[in-house]
Amino acid sequence: MPKTIVSADLYCYGNLVISGAWGGVALSLLLEQVGQEPTALSVSFSAQDGYKVTIPLERALQPEVIVAYEKDGALLSETFRLVVPGANGNIWIAMITSISLSLNAVQIEGQSASAGITPLERLQSTNLIKQELTQPAQEPAEQTTETKNETAVQPETQPPAETQPTQQQVTKQPEGAGFPAEIGFGMAIAATTAAVTVAAYLVYRRKTHSKQET
Repeated sequence: MPKTIVSADLYCYGNLVISGAWGGVALSLLLEQVGQEPTALSVSFSAQDGYKVTIPLERALQPEVIVAYEKDGALLSETFRLVVPGANGNIWIAMITSISLSLNAVQIEGQSASAGITPLERLQSTNLIKQELTQPAQEPAEQTTETKNETAVQPETQPPAETQPTQQQVTKQPEGAGFPAEIGFGMAIAATTAAVTVAAYLVYRRKTHSKQET
C-alpha cells in the first residue's frame, strides 16, 4: 500500500519522548479498503499485550494519522504503532494486532496533563514509551490484571533468604583427625589387661612345672 511519511513529536503528558519521520499507511486508506460502517463513531485498536485505545472516527480519517511501521527509515521494533500528531503518548498505541470500528463516541486526549495525574505517573508513563521504542517487543504474559501497553518484563526474583544454622545440623569431623580420645584410651586398657593376664599365666605355668619336678 502507498507509504505516508509524517513528521511528528511523541509527547507524554507534556514531556517530549521522541520525534522523527514516521512512515506507514494512512489509517483513512485502511478504513477505505475494508469499508466504513455508516453508524460507526470511533475506531478501536488492540495491542499484543492487551492494551486498547479508541479514537473518534473523524480524527482517524485525518490524513496525518497513520499506522507506522518505520521511523526515520528504520523498521520499528514494536512492528506497528498508531501515530496521532498532537495526541498524548498513551494514544500512540504500539504492537497493534487488530483495528475495529466501534459505535461508541469517545474523546481523544491532548498533550496537556489531565487532572489527577501526578508528576511521578507522568514520568513512569514517559519511561514506558521510551522502553517500547528502544527494546524489541516480547511475548505478553498469559494472564494480566492491568494493561499498560508495555513490553513484557520478567518479574524481579527475590534472593533466597539466608539459611540460618539449626540445632539439627551436625558438625563434620575434620579429615585425618584420627580416633577419638575415648576409643584410644579403651584400647590401651584392653592391651594392658591382656598383657597382665599373659604374664600371670606364665608365672602360674612356671610354678606348676617346678612342683612337678619336685
